[in-house]
Amino acid sequence: MKYEIITYNNLWINHVYKLWRRNRFQWEEDQFHELCDVIAPFAPTDYHDRWLWLDDGIQGFTVKSAYVLLENMVPSTRILQPVEKFAFKRLWKCASPSKTRAFVWQLLLNRVPTKDNLLKRRMLQHDQQNCVLCGQKIETAVHLFLHCDYTAKVWYGLTTWLGFSLMIPPNIVTSFAMWTTCGNKKFEKAGMCLIWNAFMWALWKRRNDCLFNNTIVNVDEMVEQIKVLSWQWFIGRMAKGPCLLYEWKWSPIDCMGR
Repeated sequence: MKYEIITYNNLWINHVYKLWRRNRFQWEEDQFHELCDVIAPFAPTDYHDRWLWLDDGIQGFTVKSAYVLLENMVPSTRILQPVEKFAFKRLWKCASPSKTRAFVWQLLLNRVPTKDNLLKRRMLQHDQQNCVLCGQKIETAVHLFLHCDYTAKVWYGLTTWLGFSLMIPPNIVTSFAMWTTCGNKKFEKAGMCLIWNAFMWALWKRRNDCLFNNTIVNVDEMVEQIKVLSWQWFIGRMAKGPCLLYEWKWSPIDCMGR
């Protein structure tokens, strides 16, 4: 009986044995139409398959194009002020090492692990928030890098060395903008940006040294460390002429203009 049903549902046409095919069910029809919709835009070609970056089919993939694409995909929850846009644009042109620029970028965004940020992440207790350097106020980024008594003395020593005076601004972004616009010439502004980065990097290193190694803070040593560090960066990345350390300590502006 089974054999009879099978033979009954087959046809022999033009010397070709074909199986009889029933009509499709409705769910099969739906799948068929979905498949047609998927494959319809694709036409056979003689070209070999290759990877293609759709955002830029000519130049191909670059990290910058991927960054811009992701930046446009994620809606921004915060609108940058003009001074912030200026700071972020100028930062990446600074001659300081890349790890320092990355640190300053985090600092401008208030992402550095100061004690107040660690408290927000529940990594500290409320009674552990005091500044490492002065021990008097809560350690925020603004306090640590601008308004701490120890830091203010270092700022004063640094501006005295450079031969000018600046008011300590209310936030770090404004401080960066002020320093990177000091000077009348382009090389002077670039040099001030480098020194400002050296200050921030050296202060953070000193803060960690005090916290983890119980070292004693000393204003004069800190100022000297910033001078040496900024000189090392300058001769390695900016200097177009010879500049000895004693010359840098005597007049950094003259060294920048060589």
